Amino acid sequence: MGCLPGTHDVDGNPLTGECGCEYACTPTSTGGDPIDGDYTDDNCDGGDGLVERCVYVSASEGDDGNSGTRMAPMRTIAAAIQAARDNAVPAVCLSGELYEEAVTVASGISVYGGFDHKDPDFKFRRSPAVTTTVRAMGTVFHAPAIEQETHIEGLTIEALSPSSRGASTYGVRLGGGRAQLFVRYNHIDVEDGQDGADGAHGAAHSAGTAPAGKAGEVGCDACSSKGYGGAQPTCTEFGGAGGRGGYNNNAGAAGSPGSGGAVGGPGGASARSCGSDSAGGGTGTAGAPGQQGRPGAGGASLGTIASGIYQPARGASGQNGTTGRGGGGGGGGGGGSCGIGCLCYEDRGGGGGSGGCGGLGGRPGQGGGGGGGSFGVLAAGGHVVVSGNVITTGAGGTGGRGGDGGVGQRGGSGGLGGSARDDSGGGGTGGKGGNGGDGGPGAGGGGGPSACLAQSASVTFTFADNNCTTGTPGFGGASGTNPSGGVGGPGSNGMAGANLQIN
Repeated sequence: MGCLPGTHDVDGNPLTGECGCEYACTPTSTGGDPIDGDYTDDNCDGGDGLVERCVYVSASEGDDGNSGTRMAPMRTIAAAIQAARDNAVPAVCLSGELYEEAVTVASGISVYGGFDHKDPDFKFRRSPAVTTTVRAMGTVFHAPAIEQETHIEGLTIEALSPSSRGASTYGVRLGGGRAQLFVRYNHIDVEDGQDGADGAHGAAHSAGTAPAGKAGEVGCDACSSKGYGGAQPTCTEFGGAGGRGGYNNNAGAAGSPGSGGAVGGPGGASARSCGSDSAGGGTGTAGAPGQQGRPGAGGASLGTIASGIYQPARGASGQNGTTGRGGGGGGGGGGGSCGIGCLCYEDRGGGGGSGGCGGLGGRPGQGGGGGGGSFGVLAAGGHVVVSGNVITTGAGGTGGRGGDGGVGQRGGSGGLGGSARDDSGGGGTGGKGGNGGDGGPGAGGGGGPSACLAQSASVTFTFADNNCTTGTPGFGGASGTNPSGGVGGPGSNGMAGANLQIN
């Protein structure tokens, strides 16, 4: 004998209700019963949705070795999604408990919350009084590619801030796909994005001073074989070679110019007189200093969406300082005269020292990292419907400080001139190399955004009937400096909005 109109046997027990017909329900559908926001059992099979077309999960009473029925639920969402895929079941139904796991959503396998696993009349009956919470760090629900209609509904989603610098926090993150992802009837609470990392400072050169010039050779008494100028040093911005000392009545040779044109010292004139000292060679001109590197530009108010995630707006790094120029070589000393009618010998003057090398430019400061974002839903691509949710996002992360530019290397000292002998002149000292310019300072990173929905321009979306509260956008990072007074660009403050297009 069948049940009377308006009553149904859903527990299979002939002793409950009137002749086993314990469940009072008026059907409004003869077939489908979508799991939706009104919790109505349209087909009177005992619960909202098609009861036998769901893999059931209970964090406290389930076991991943179970079959996933109402009487033998599984324990974890991940295992239930895999079982649903293996058995062509379209949905996973979660008990009103806390699940602490990050979920990778499979295309065509919907995830629903709000099922009362302790209902005494019908186990896993869906109820608005039941709260299902899914909590994870970083991203709670990640849907890489949705190729069949998929739903995430009836849940409390709690996204905790990740630990790494500049990382973002997401309630739901969609990678792409050709079908719709529905995110509806949820409470989505998202913590702050992380602050960006500070940029590294420009490292000092291992040698604080560039190579010095070479010393000139000493002169000689009554000989002509010595007095050579110091050789050009080996470096990028070299100092000029020293001039050779003069012989007898001849002046010393002028020093050669440095790499940037620093003039060498003049050669010393011969006294051309027995018993009188000839003039020493002149000192080479110092090399020009390098210029400080250009500072970096500050990070923008928004980064980009790439590789399925938000990429924060990093500040630009500075540029290297330029290398100083080499000093001019010292002039050779004048030759000693043999004289006329007196007892003197021809002498060779001392050689001039070569110019010092120009100092290397300072290394640049690196740009600060951008602050991470706080997103209820982020869609990198695909199609998404976000409706009927209560979404609260946290603050965007503060941009990292730009790194300081490194100090330029000091220019090398000029080589000493060779000493005089008898009445010849000594060689001149080489010119000092120019100091390297300080490295350009790095810029501050941009502040992180806060948005209930953030999407790229390619996304097709619906954003309607949501209660959205965003956090404050992150502040831009401070700029780096350098010893020459250079300052990098400060990072821009981030942006906040209910529905934010990023790129």
